[in-house]
Amino acid sequence: MREKARLFLETTKPDFKVGLLFAKKKTEEVKKERLTLFFDDMKERTASQLQWHLQQYVQDLVKNQNLTDPDLIRQVQQFEIPLEPHDLIETVKAGATINGDYVLTYAKDVADHIKKKSHAIIIRALCANRTEQNGAR
Repeated sequence: MREKARLFLETTKPDFKVGLLFAKKKTEEVKKERLTLFFDDMKERTASQLQWHLQQYVQDLVKNQNLTDPDLIRQVQQFEIPLEPHDLIETVKAGATINGDYVLTYAKDVADHIKKKSHAIIIRALCANRTEQNGAR
């Protein structure tokens, strides 16, 4: 993953360029390819390493709060970590020097971004459910 992150990060530098002839087209193709490779790897890792734990946490939370709304339970069971390619792009710090330390910092920043985004979605769903339950009373 680090190597894919490093290769992607290289493409975010303003002076990144590939080839001499048709350089603009080649550069864009390489940028897109590296983003796709890194995104696919992150999506797979997120699903395998974070998805299950997050679903378990939310299911336990729903159970402990005695929430019984079938729609909420279905949402929790079908919850997917919201990762999009633009998340990887937005997390890059402009002007950062691409080295081993920054790659690790960037990976941590991406993980934090994913967690915050997931947390916000879960909280919105739980709050919406609470609002609906209070309105029904």
